[in-house]
Amino acid sequence: MRQALSILIPLLAPTLLYLYFKSRSGTPALVAAKNAPWIWLSAGGIALATLILTVVALTSGAPAGSDYRPPRVVDGKVVPGELSPKSDSKPEGAAKP
Repeated sequence: MRQALSILIPLLAPTLLYLYFKSRSGTPALVAAKNAPWIWLSAGGIALATLILTVVALTSGAPAGSDYRPPRVVDGKVVPGELSPKSDSKPEGAAKP
């Protein structure tokens, strides 16, 4: 759901803002929607969504080369998966060469 919203909100924001300000200026919403510059609104939404996704991709997540430990059961409780800094030790149960 969060991922869908991070794409849908930037895509729809220019159109919603355009319709809001047009309706505030006295133009009926249906007339504003009919005469809207859809190419520019679509391009603005795509550009905004691309910018948001790029910023999120570059500023979040684990450092490159991190090890992923999958979810596991410890003492009857599920421990969620995690990313940890790269280590030289082998994970539990790894085959020795």
